[in-house]
Amino acid sequence: MIDLGLPRNVGPDVVEVAGVELLDLETIRIHAPIEELGATDEARELVNRAARNFGRVGEELDLAPAVVALRSHVFDVLDAEIDRARARGDDDGRTEAALRHMAGVLLHTPMVRSRDYARAGEQRAWIDGLEAVFGIRADAEAAAAASADRVVDSGADSAEFGDSARDAG
Repeated sequence: MIDLGLPRNVGPDVVEVAGVELLDLETIRIHAPIEELGATDEARELVNRAARNFGRVGEELDLAPAVVALRSHVFDVLDAEIDRARARGDDDGRTEAALRHMAGVLLHTPMVRSRDYARAGEQRAWIDGLEAVFGIRADAEAAAAASADRVVDSGADSAEFGDSARDAG
């Protein structure tokens, strides 16, 4: 008989029956070569690593609405600035390329930091930072509403910023 249950499913006194042998986990542990026992430890470590990775990915997914809201905010502002540049006669594409590159560079660090905060279990701090700095709310409905509002507001905000930057320079 083979008993692989924990706890045992077969009583050890079954071996007293003629012609019956018992192979259970204790017997296997005693007779298995040491290198085979190491495989169990390696398997446990493999499973533990996969579980930790799964947890990290899940924590990062918790930030998805906030990441989407930030990217939406930046790209809404970017599109408005590109439209303004085109309206001023910048049609050769260099200004657009430069602005798109700058937006990507600006977004890189917040995206990396979002993963760092998620892995540390501090998603709320990153989300609160977005709200404090950009006025971005992280829930899905708020992100969609904020994105729609920014399309309307970004032209006025950008024009004001552009005029004051031009006046200062």
